[in-house]
Amino acid sequence: GGVATVRGVLGMWGRSVARPVGGGQRQGRSSLLRVSMIGNLGGGSDYEEAEDVADRIFRKYKKEGGENGEGEDTADGKSCYEAMLYKPLGITLIEVPKCGVYVQAVTEGSAREAGVKRGDRIVATSSTVGGQMWEKNSLDGVLAAVQSGTLLGKTMRFRFERDDVLTSIVGFNDSDEEMSRVDLQRAISSVEVARLRVQNTATETFELTLPIPGRDMRKLLQGDIFNGDMPYGLHLVQFPDDKQGTRVEVFEVQEGGTAAQSGLLRKGDRVIAAQSGIGDMMWPKRTLDGISTAVRTRMGPSVRLKFERTVDLGSWEEEGSLDFLESGPEDMAGYFTTGGAAVGVASRSRAAGGESVTGAGLNSSTLATSLSILPSSSKRNWAAIQDVRKFHDRQARLWPPHLSLLKPFVRAEGFLDASQVLHDALQEVDPFTVKMKLQTFEFHSRCVMVWLVPDDESLPQIEALQSMCREVFPQCGATPDFLDFVPHLTLGQFETAKEANTLMGLVKERFEGFEIEVKHLYLLSRPDKGSQSVQQVRVMLGRKKKSLAQAFKEYSDLRRTGADLTNTTTSSVLLERCCFDVMTMGKSKDVDAIQTLVQELQAGFVEIDPKFLNMLMVALLNSGRPDLAVAHFQELTNIRNEDGVWVLEEGSEAYPEWPADAKRGDGRSNTPSSFVRPVEPNVQCFTTMMKVLGRAGRVED
Repeated sequence: GGVATVRGVLGMWGRSVARPVGGGQRQGRSSLLRVSMIGNLGGGSDYEEAEDVADRIFRKYKKEGGENGEGEDTADGKSCYEAMLYKPLGITLIEVPKCGVYVQAVTEGSAREAGVKRGDRIVATSSTVGGQMWEKNSLDGVLAAVQSGTLLGKTMRFRFERDDVLTSIVGFNDSDEEMSRVDLQRAISSVEVARLRVQNTATETFELTLPIPGRDMRKLLQGDIFNGDMPYGLHLVQFPDDKQGTRVEVFEVQEGGTAAQSGLLRKGDRVIAAQSGIGDMMWPKRTLDGISTAVRTRMGPSVRLKFERTVDLGSWEEEGSLDFLESGPEDMAGYFTTGGAAVGVASRSRAAGGESVTGAGLNSSTLATSLSILPSSSKRNWAAIQDVRKFHDRQARLWPPHLSLLKPFVRAEGFLDASQVLHDALQEVDPFTVKMKLQTFEFHSRCVMVWLVPDDESLPQIEALQSMCREVFPQCGATPDFLDFVPHLTLGQFETAKEANTLMGLVKERFEGFEIEVKHLYLLSRPDKGSQSVQQVRVMLGRKKKSLAQAFKEYSDLRRTGADLTNTTTSSVLLERCCFDVMTMGKSKDVDAIQTLVQELQAGFVEIDPKFLNMLMVALLNSGRPDLAVAHFQELTNIRNEDGVWVLEEGSEAYPEWPADAKRGDGRSNTPSSFVRPVEPNVQCFTTMMKVLGRAGRVED
């Protein structure tokens, strides 16, 4: 009746506790013995199952600007809404450490009527007396609020936060956990990892020590000391700020001034704090007068200023997939492969000019494959097409909606080679948009088809792309009717022209101004006629962009400021991108690229974490190089095998010598040991290491 079940999970493998809300006694305990994985959402290893899917869907929502419903949009694409709930609430809650309290399930009750969904996070609840909203971060806090709130009134106000990406993965309202596809706690972690990996900026802080001139103290007592004049040579400017009222930014750093000696400051850095007059405490400062006063009143030979910098991490560009990925014909998310690896597939054969491509699977063609364009730029586009195809197209449950460029195409075993050849041939072709129009085509007397075809303006672009592809693969599409072939996307087949024209009239408004963004070409294959999945490899148009270069540069610059980047956003973004990249390289067995990535991390003094170390060893193991996995484990952890005994050595040899001319803002030494620390391997690292040693035949180790 009036009881809302609230389940608190303490850790991934903790216990679940069911408690009555609004009075009553505890109903009992039950062990949480099962954790659902995302096994049926695409996959491979546990790492990929959740994070790869979350990353695909997050890219989709990021591209479309989110699909938030009514409510206040937050800065990170989430939305907040409020709901008045009454008994029975009909919600099951779960507390996720460091994340908050989430809705685990929605059953019959006021929550379902209010539109609450699985994956929504409770941000705040109304106070017992008055109209204030109090923030909630723990399950106990929510329980206490509900119990006290329902004693005095029949309804209670909740503020929820909804993450559309998370909802798209776990959005499921039912109390039966066995029916849920996704473990909520794992999905929350995966979505946050995906969000972190693709973010373009981060905010970091660092400190700079400025000496106080002793020979000319009058300079400190009179005038503006931060107008660019010596001795500091630092020009600060105060700007209005919508959130904090004002902010102070670095406008210019003059050569020869004490502020320029460190080489740390750049235009746009913001001053956020200054050292107190006596002692080492840092006090927040948002005005130019406040900063100047702090410097003038400082009792000591120097003063420390704290700066804030918006770091440009560069965009994590989507690339061609480096392996086969399987998806259902109707599963849109399955065709959004993650990318970002700055390497290509190692091609075993190349094409020159108009010569035929030779190699495994490339010298013949088959009708079981095609080179196509998919309408994957928008969920609305995909849904508009599928809503028609599922009723009228016989192929709707066999193939995704696609616009064929070449069919027949090369055999599936040649897809990886073909993708590299295509990428090389199409580097100068920039992404473009195709405008589509409806058209009928009489296939024979009892089959009239309804197509979406490029309009007169877009057709030359498609034909040019098709011609370039056929120059590379002249054996494909080599049928007598090929020259008259019109690239098209099939919506349905009908027995008469009247039926086809009727459908065109019904959907004309839906496809008015319909566009498809062409950023990738898809190599599609169905392994056999009875298969329910489609294999695909994706090739990106244009030149690949190095996704890590900008992040490496910014990281290195910040390291030179003396900032501790062990647990910062910049470090986290960089390592998450590298984790995915090394996993992708391992799929394609590209050992050289893996080695290069590790060298770049070491050269940039990036402190590798256990997750990356584990992914590195897995990638090398999958590439057939367990010997290199052992070598990197010993090098990065300083744990070595000496006469059959594994020992931890002192010191670090994992990183090259730090440049002698590097400067730090706090005046401390610039030795490598002051910047990097050996990796402290976790249980997963040691587990992978045992697999590596077993594969290498080193049973005694």
